Amino acid sequence: MTVRPALEPQQSRSRQSAARILQAAIEVITDVGIQDFTMAAVASRAAVSVGGVYGRYPDKDSLLYAVKDQALSDLADEIERRLAETRPTPEAILRAYIGTLSRTLFGAERLYAFIFVHSAHDERLRSRGFAFHEQIRSVLVDSLRAQGVHDERAVATAYEVIVQSLLMRVISLGHLAPGTVPYEGFPSPDEYADSLTDLTTRLLDDVRA
Repeated sequence: MTVRPALEPQQSRSRQSAARILQAAIEVITDVGIQDFTMAAVASRAAVSVGGVYGRYPDKDSLLYAVKDQALSDLADEIERRLAETRPTPEAILRAYIGTLSRTLFGAERLYAFIFVHSAHDERLRSRGFAFHEQIRSVLVDSLRAQGVHDERAVATAYEVIVQSLLMRVISLGHLAPGTVPYEGFPSPDEYADSLTDLTTRLLDDVRA
């Protein structure tokens, strides 16, 4: 009687290999940016052959989509986790929301510059970005509504101010050499997050007064 080998260990190794390649791709973009991103660099970082990379991701676009999906999923999950843990006040919610976005974006400027600029030219990548925006907008709206903030226009404005301003900053920094800033006096990520929290808190206080 012929005994067939178990498939689970092979499937597990395959998943681990795909995850290692994906993490390597994220690290390569984070370190060098999309302009110098290659499948060979990913293979080297993941300690696999280039053929091994193509065996898991058939082309560069498939790998880049997986990078964007993973990074945005992780960020959205972290936002939801932080809001679930924070004190139930509008200011605390805004501080946790903005702080989580700022720390994540400005811990990997080149990665997120790729995500929000390069992907604008690819329909599949662009659609994933829109889904991300809807997810993190909804969690902010729901969290604030639970604390009595029901002015949808004010919350929508607060969301746009938060997200669009942070994205513009990370895009600016993501295309510069590490350690440089766009201009003298450019606020640090923490300074900017604090000011942005104060601004949006006042905006919502005005509509709740």
